[in-house]
Amino acid sequence: MGEIKRSRRRVPVAPGVGRWIIVAFFASMYLLIDIGSVLWPERGRPCLPDDEGSWSIGTFRGPSPLNLTPIESTSPRVDCPAASAWPAANPVLTCASVTDTPSNFVADPFIFAKSGVPKELGPPNQPPLHIFFETKSNIVMRGEIGVAESLNGGATWQYIGIALSEPWHLSYPYVFSWNNQVYMMPEGSGSGSLRLYRAVDYPLRWELEKELINKPLVDASLVEWKGRWYLFASDPSRPGHKKNAELQIFHSEAPLGPWTQHYLNPVMSGDPRSGARMAGRLLKHNDRLYRFGQDCSGTYGRNVAAFRIDVLSPTEFDQTRIKFTSRRTKQGIGAWNGVRRHHIDALQLGDGSWLAVMDGDWQESNPLSKPFVRRAVGVGLAWTAGCVVLILALADRRFGRTHLLGSSGNLPLLSTASIAATGGAGIMDPSLRSSPGSKPSRLLFHQRSNSNCNIAGRGGGYKLNSSSHHHRCSGFFLNLHRSLRIKTMGWPPSPALLFSLIALLTLLIAFLGISMGTWYYLSLVRETPAAPTAIAIDGTFSRFTVVITSFSLRINTLQSVVTHYSRCPSIAQILVVWNGEQVPVEGTITAAVPVNFRVERNPSLNNRFKPDGIANIPTRAVLSLDDDIMLQCADVENAFAEWRRHPEGLVGFHPRLLSANPGGYFDEQETLKAGKYNALFTGAVFMDADKWFGEYWSVSNTKGREVVDSKFSCEDLLMNFIISSVASSSAASSLSDSNTSDDPATGLLQDSSAFMPPLRYVRPHRRLDLTTAAGIGSNHKGVGARGSGGKKSQKVIRQECIDEMTQLFGTFPLREVMIEPADGEVKGALCSMFGLGCI
Repeated sequence: MGEIKRSRRRVPVAPGVGRWIIVAFFASMYLLIDIGSVLWPERGRPCLPDDEGSWSIGTFRGPSPLNLTPIESTSPRVDCPAASAWPAANPVLTCASVTDTPSNFVADPFIFAKSGVPKELGPPNQPPLHIFFETKSNIVMRGEIGVAESLNGGATWQYIGIALSEPWHLSYPYVFSWNNQVYMMPEGSGSGSLRLYRAVDYPLRWELEKELINKPLVDASLVEWKGRWYLFASDPSRPGHKKNAELQIFHSEAPLGPWTQHYLNPVMSGDPRSGARMAGRLLKHNDRLYRFGQDCSGTYGRNVAAFRIDVLSPTEFDQTRIKFTSRRTKQGIGAWNGVRRHHIDALQLGDGSWLAVMDGDWQESNPLSKPFVRRAVGVGLAWTAGCVVLILALADRRFGRTHLLGSSGNLPLLSTASIAATGGAGIMDPSLRSSPGSKPSRLLFHQRSNSNCNIAGRGGGYKLNSSSHHHRCSGFFLNLHRSLRIKTMGWPPSPALLFSLIALLTLLIAFLGISMGTWYYLSLVRETPAAPTAIAIDGTFSRFTVVITSFSLRINTLQSVVTHYSRCPSIAQILVVWNGEQVPVEGTITAAVPVNFRVERNPSLNNRFKPDGIANIPTRAVLSLDDDIMLQCADVENAFAEWRRHPEGLVGFHPRLLSANPGGYFDEQETLKAGKYNALFTGAVFMDADKWFGEYWSVSNTKGREVVDSKFSCEDLLMNFIISSVASSSAASSLSDSNTSDDPATGLLQDSSAFMPPLRYVRPHRRLDLTTAAGIGSNHKGVGARGSGGKKSQKVIRQECIDEMTQLFGTFPLREVMIEPADGEVKGALCSMFGLGCI
């Protein structure tokens, strides 16, 4: 047996502390900057994320306070022409409505009519109505009481200021009148008592009248019933109080007290779903008394529950839960009140109908937890990557390059030397020691073959020489998976094993982090259509109808398009103009808004502009859409807002450049490169259906519709000719007294500033042409011809349409509009390569 020699190589000390300090420093900075920006966002800007939610306030109308319809769905339609809102729509108040202090949300609305009740909803110049509500200021991070006013019976509201602010949080501003005085009883549990304020200069100046009850009561509401006053509230200071699950009653001879506890207090206790916590004013209807409570199942303020109070006296109380109908969309987080609603107040108008205000939220309570988890997962993944790198680096420094990689640099965690006469046992013989009394080395690996190799021991490298031969183990790296297995002896384990365990643990953490991130995406991001929010014009929201033209060959794309667009917040409903015999079976199309089908037995592209009743098209604004174009909801909302600013013409996503000269049709890419346009493709365009649908189907445009039918194309060109012709005629009439005149060659006004074409191009961030992707029909770039059998190119057919329509109209009425550089920028190599139609 050969002589055993012990290596005297000095093992370097791992200088890894500094690396860990650097990683910890950058991780801490990430936590402070990224996660801190969510938990402690920059104050002073309106509508910041808030852990209490993003509450808004909407208006409803119905025959009773128990059967209500959103204002945008009421009949007759409630319009607000000043804001191009046909109809006016919810929400009527948001955090952006508060203008004198930055607000994160508005909630807990109470409606009050001091100067008389309006006769009906909608007409102007009626007695003023006021809404008092909680607004959470992100300057002081507590609730204040704001007030808004309506002069049209509650159709639209204008914020007028902060009515009450205290050093503590205020909410639930219950307003009532008694003895010709107006009082407010807000929740201010932070003061330790329930306080009553009196209006000094209604509605903006209030002063403290008295302390009603020396208890921090929550959501207190008053009602007079059978000659006695009752106060309903929750008392969180009561021993054994159950949050959101208790109701106490107090009674008195007058609203100013003194107040006595009900004999049965607490009259409700135990279940947050029971509706115990108050959700607004108690109402009298048909000689019955009704109460609204909060159903807090799963999260705070999940829904509003209604109760009929059957018995109420100082010693008795009984109620029955009844049905409460208030139509909600299925848009979920795409709707302003799609997830939560927890407060209602109602007032009976002069015509006998009921006007109600209700708050709502599109997200659950504590919404910041999800962004926090997302950022925490990001930190975890970054930390994991850093750990893996540092583990390898520290391990390399701990064992040294010779010990870790060997002289050949092939095998990690093994030194390079030779082993002889061991028979491949792999465990150091106790007799083979460098000196008496020394401990046996712990082998990191068990050698199963008889090759002569070095053994990397914890106490150093052992060199075993054989009398027959000396073999270097440079091939272990390639055969590691079949030649080695980890072997440990005793405790503590070797550093290499510890590093391996840490690496496995970090990989497990990474796996959990990726899983949590995937769950977050599937549960929140995917359902949020680019975080779209409806855009208010002059403080008023509105709705539009989507009119989709479809054919039987495109049922699959129709399903995708309808499901996608139905989640956009400003959509009222969808009308599918179905050109074919067989209508899709009910239930085939899944949507979050109502979907109606209008079957056209005679397929024609003219059908997309056919006038229809209010049941199918309840709004003036219409998004005319092909069934193969996918746009982000955020882009759709931006275009709708642009149309509301300029409702006289078209607002769309597909510009075209046309000319009366030969070869004068430019497709989209050519138009963008030219930097100007004078028409918009109506496969994705906003327009006024009340005005232009009727004009399109007028007798004067009969021959134009015949051209569309003969070509099975060009309906968009005809609509552009009609709108530009009408706008040009109107401009000419208004300038008839001036010296400007029409150019006889072109039919255009010579004064270029006299007429602005009623066309507005909105560049989408993303757009997908499903027809091109699926290989069905033609795309929207001017290649092929739908229904033409491919015998003529789309350009040729459209040039023929331009020539014939110019003859029909006696002029070429289209005027060019320059494209802004940002709007005309063409992006996306995939779009150009595969013709998906995105820009």
